Amino acid sequence: MGERTDELGAAVTVELKRQAVSRRDRENAATKIITATTASPPTVAELTRCFIYIASGVQMPSEWLATLSKVRGTITREAHKATVFIAVDPWQPSEPIVTWAACLSGAWVISPACFVGRKGASRKFKAAICTKRTVWVSANFQSSFSLEWLVLLEILSPTSSAPKHQWKLISTAAEWVAARVTAERQKKPTEVIALVGSDEALQLNNSQPKSCHAFNLAGACTFLANIDQSRGSVGLLEM
Repeated sequence: MGERTDELGAAVTVELKRQAVSRRDRENAATKIITATTASPPTVAELTRCFIYIASGVQMPSEWLATLSKVRGTITREAHKATVFIAVDPWQPSEPIVTWAACLSGAWVISPACFVGRKGASRKFKAAICTKRTVWVSANFQSSFSLEWLVLLEILSPTSSAPKHQWKLISTAAEWVAARVTAERQKKPTEVIALVGSDEALQLNNSQPKSCHAFNLAGACTFLANIDQSRGSVGLLEM
């Protein structure tokens, strides 16, 4: 009887632990849903004197000029200057430069409704340039994605209003290979990346035994994107 009692007690303990883990997982999942669907848009302070880039295809609400005047915002077509991007879908802006610039500088990407204070989709990036990295940008990337390359240079420039960056640009593939070897030896492989053309990215990643962290524009946006999970909304409450 004693052994059976011990076995039963152990089984009860295991089951209680399982239920506790299951309950915690459900609570965490519910919290994530609430966080994602409850609007946490930019505050008035964050919008005050902001530089606003409006993506193509956006139709602004009738009250947007009043909001623009209220926050004393400035419209710009220079993506590297923007602190707020407005897009119909912040997750898939009509212009790739929006995600690229916002990802690098840590800007907001919001829907037109969100800008005027309605419930709408929004997301906030953390500045990718604040993560320490050594970066090689190939000539192919520079020519294939010339606008993105210029935006990167502007954001990294000493006169930029973006956060102080932690990126070191190197000029040759040989320097990149050497930096990779050092980074891998130090077990910090993600600190060395390459921005390359699409064909180059495919060739490099297929020819390397390990991920060499060589990206075309789309791959770079995915790898570098660091979303502030405490801000923004998928906008379901607007529906």
